[in-house]
Amino acid sequence: MKYNYSLYESVEAVPVSDWQAVCDPAADIFMDLRLLASVERSMVADGKFFYLIVRNADDRPMACAALCVYRIDGMVLASGRAKRWTLALRRLWSGYMRFSVLFCGLPVSAGQKHVRLAPEADPRQVVSMLDAVLCQLARRERAWLTVVKEFDDTDESLFAAMADRGYLRADSLPMNHMEPRFQSLDQYCEALRSHYRYKIKKSLRKFDKAGLRVEALSDPEQIVGVYTDQLHRLYQAVVDKAEHKLEMLPAEFFRELARRLPGHVWLIVIRQGERIVAFNWGLMHGGVFRSLFIGIDYDLNPTADLYFNTMLRGIVFASQLGATDIAVGQTADDFKSRLGCYQRPRFLFLKSRSRLFQMLIRAMATKVFPPPQPQPPRDLFKPNEGDEAEESTL
Repeated sequence: MKYNYSLYESVEAVPVSDWQAVCDPAADIFMDLRLLASVERSMVADGKFFYLIVRNADDRPMACAALCVYRIDGMVLASGRAKRWTLALRRLWSGYMRFSVLFCGLPVSAGQKHVRLAPEADPRQVVSMLDAVLCQLARRERAWLTVVKEFDDTDESLFAAMADRGYLRADSLPMNHMEPRFQSLDQYCEALRSHYRYKIKKSLRKFDKAGLRVEALSDPEQIVGVYTDQLHRLYQAVVDKAEHKLEMLPAEFFRELARRLPGHVWLIVIRQGERIVAFNWGLMHGGVFRSLFIGIDYDLNPTADLYFNTMLRGIVFASQLGATDIAVGQTADDFKSRLGCYQRPRFLFLKSRSRLFQMLIRAMATKVFPPPQPQPPRDLFKPNEGDEAEESTL
């Protein structure tokens, strides 16, 4: 049966029953219309947003996708020599590698794809419809590059179909995960080998010596009241220091998220007295806790190991909530591996409406999107809790 599609230019125009026939909000938080509305309402000044529903000949929804046109810095995923070349060229041409990109996905880096298929859908027909819409929008919006993100290794049914439509597969940043094994900091420390335990406890003592305390907020009104524009600057400081600046989200996005997804959004704050000096935004749904974005007062970081403590205490909090998986983001890989995290790969697909640009992408793909460097194996944890025999091998 031949498929067709409908494209909507506002989240409010999307027929809820058709969308939810594919994207069940009870099981799929990243395609929940409330989350999509949070992004659109808070970022409409920075991009254009579109919503696609693919239907079969009987008008039954077979797939949904969230799309956006967003202006990005082409150095987002570049590293090494490619980044140095770009910086050099920008001395002559400030706009080099800054351009509008059409995403099948959202300008919120949570490592999630934004296309969903019904179980009975034909992947090739869905990709054919998706490609037709993306090509049409790329021409209309003058986007030179189309990016379909973020796939993982469970999406292989789509890989061949994307390649057949001319898309080039590339590595994205991997997602870091942590097993929710530890219900307390003491339990985490006890599971560590002695060499790592010494370093971790040293950082924990710095936190205590600085007079810091942790508070977890879930009430939307309380979160919105606390998350001021001034507090948002701590998030901006973290983005400014990041090696890969994926986006700079406005403060209103976070407030919208808290309002629209009550019971799922957590703001874990660290206070010194009454002043908030760090925070960690978390999203809990379907047993998965996603540590989304953090903010840090870098003036306090050297004396209190604030970045480390914010991340670790967020992980322990997620375990206490009963998470079955903890996703802790796509950056700071080396640091997170030292906490005991492991990685799962992510992939994206690229296509340009310019044949010359597409040829350039193919020629430069491994330089602009190099395969992520695997983290060295770190044997942080004892094989059996309480077993000290292996310590002598360190």
